[in-house]
Amino acid sequence: MQHVCFEVLDHAAQGSMKDMLPQELANLAWAAAKLGYVHAPQLVTGLIGEAASRLKRADGAGGAAHFNHQDLAILCWAAAVANVPLATNPWLFQQLQLLCHTLSQHWDQSLADGRLQAEGLLQLAQLHIWLHDTQQPDMLPPAQLQQCMAAWRDQQRESARQPPSVMQQQVYRACKRVLSSGKLHMTLAQQQEVPTEDGLFTIDMVGVVEGRRLAIEVDGPSHFTLPHNTVRGDTAFRNRALADRGYPVVSIPYFEWRHLNEEQQLQYMERRLKAARVELQAAHQSQKHAQPESSTSSG
Repeated sequence: MQHVCFEVLDHAAQGSMKDMLPQELANLAWAAAKLGYVHAPQLVTGLIGEAASRLKRADGAGGAAHFNHQDLAILCWAAAVANVPLATNPWLFQQLQLLCHTLSQHWDQSLADGRLQAEGLLQLAQLHIWLHDTQQPDMLPPAQLQQCMAAWRDQQRESARQPPSVMQQQVYRACKRVLSSGKLHMTLAQQQEVPTEDGLFTIDMVGVVEGRRLAIEVDGPSHFTLPHNTVRGDTAFRNRALADRGYPVVSIPYFEWRHLNEEQQLQYMERRLKAARVELQAAHQSQKHAQPESSTSSG
């Protein structure tokens, strides 16, 4: 089924966006970003540009472009999840800014009548997280942004209250047994569902190597697309956000875990954690070597 979706996206990317309805533009952006489509950044950039162009024409003519607030929220969310090249594209920044400006108008009424739904608040919260992590300015007024982030934090708290899956419990037990020997010089946080310092994300498990942390994420089928088990866009967004917060991600995918017996699970976790420790140490060494060079150049 997934390859059919990608064929549709390929066809849409090559076709004319000018003939699409506003909701079709938003739906296409959602699909490209959500499914982790390889050309999603380019496609979403084009869709945002088309939407902004219509908003400008409608404003100049004194009319409406027929975009509802939810359509615009989806387009903004797709920019964040697809990780469009905002920092290097001032034109794209301006188009996205226009979408957010339009969203901010009639905000309360749109929430009241359902034109902007609860899902839209979560999507705009992800836009804010992405803008913050890529060192870009916010695009919504503070009061509206506060509503979005409150909805996001509520969702994270609710998610953290859910009991861990059977697979997550298996991974946790395997990690504890592997690390109990001390050979890997890594410790595991006692609790599962660990919040990041800013409270914006909850991590399945946290490992610590010489003071440096990593996120161990147990990723079930909802994190991948079939038939090739490629990482979904929103999962890639999570991985980038956790890495930006000092938690590089070790993903334990269901399709690698589900057929392992108990002994194989221990071997698998030892191999993955050993590789993660090596990567953390290599990254630390790279940072140490880069620091004198940057300080020299700044002097």
